This record gives sequence, structure tokens and C-alpha cells, in this order.
Amino acid sequence: MELAIAGGASGIFASATTAGTSMSWNPIGWIILAVVAIAAIWYFWDDICDFFSTVGNAIADAAKVVWEFVTAPPVTAPPPTVDEELPKPVLPPADIPIEAPITVPIAPPLTVPQTKPRTRRREKDIYNVYDLHVGTPGLMRNYTFGAGFVNQFMLSGAIWKYGLTSFKSVYARYLVIFQLYHGDKDEYILNSLSSGKLLPFEWYLQNVNYATANAEEVSLIDTYMATHGKLPPGNTFRG
Repeated sequence: MELAIAGGASGIFASATTAGTSMSWNPIGWIILAVVAIAAIWYFWDDICDFFSTVGNAIADAAKVVWEFVTAPPVTAPPPTVDEELPKPVLPPADIPIEAPITVPIAPPLTVPQTKPRTRRREKDIYNVYDLHVGTPGLMRNYTFGAGFVNQFMLSGAIWKYGLTSFKSVYARYLVIFQLYHGDKDEYILNSLSSGKLLPFEWYLQNVNYATANAEEVSLIDTYMATHGKLPPGNTFRG
């Protein structure tokens, strides 16, 4: 039956084509083509339905995949664990090598002399005892009051100071001491010796050790204090 209909349809298409060509596509030809088309649709209706059903299902499946992709929630990576955030502890080695101690050389002890250099110098017989007395009468400085000085009138020959020195002259002693220390009192004595206001007496003792010279100086000062009741104007202490 189907073969007969197919054959008939083919014959119809062929005759329609021939007729259409011969009729130059007049209204009758269009009507014949419409009838043929309806017959072809009716004959192939199941195939046409299967085709459009397959196409529709494919479009629906594709649309579903696209929709699920668009509406799916974003995927976030899980937060790192505590162990991943903190550095891993480094275990110390089982055996820690200990360096050998370094020997530090120790300098030999310094030899300390039993006697200080100045003490050894004082044992030498190089000390002399002198005095400074007034050469020209007038106002002289009095240093016996501790801080500073006051001026007092003194007569010629009056004792102004007793002292001892290892220098060969009194003038040389004050010249060197002033050049070293620039003291106000040393400058005053040096200027007074240069001008003649003070004169030296050289020597009560000469070329003796320090202890002997110091004892003589103290004895002279004590004698002065016994008769005057105070230190000589140029001495700030006893001995």
C-alpha cells in the first residue's frame, strides 16, 4: 500500500512538475502543487513529527544546561586550616655540637715598685731650705686667710714665706712652676722677685734629703708662729 502511495506520489510530483512547467505556473498549477504538498505532508507526517520532536528535545536540553550553569551558586575554596596558616615547627637537632673553649692568654702581672718614684727622689740629698723676706717696704699680699688674699703693710727684712726646693735657686723654682701651672700666687712671687719687693735667703739647709729639709721648714714656721701668733703671710699651711 505504502509503495503504491509512494509510487503514486512520485508520479504526482512528476506529472505536477511537467504540468506546472507546461502551464507556466498558472493558478491551476498552484492548486495542483498545494494538493501535492498536502498529500506529501500527510504521507510523511510521522517522520516530520519525529524530526521536530528530536530538534525540540535537543534545544530544550541545551537550554537546560545553559540555565543550570547561569543560575548555579559560585564555588568558593574552603578556608585554610590552622595547620596550613601557622609555620611548621622546626625540631632541634638531636645532638648540638659544643665548641671547644678558646684559651685566652693572660698578660703577666705588672711589677709594682716597692717605692714610688717620688719617694725615691726624696731620698736623694737635693733639697734646700730658704725664705722670702721683704726687700722694699710696702703693701704685700697675705695668703694666710685661706681663700684669696689681703694686702698688709710690711717693713724691709720681714719674713714673708719659708719653703724648700730641689732647684738650685729660688728664682728658678718659681719660674719653672709658673710656666707649668700659671698659678696666680706663683706669678706674684716671680714678679716680686724680679722687682726686688721680695728677696730670697739661700739657704738654711742645702743638699739634704726631703725629710730633713721638711723638718727644718716646719721648725722655722713654728718659730715664726710662736713669736707672731700666725703663719708667715706667704705660707698657707704649716710645712
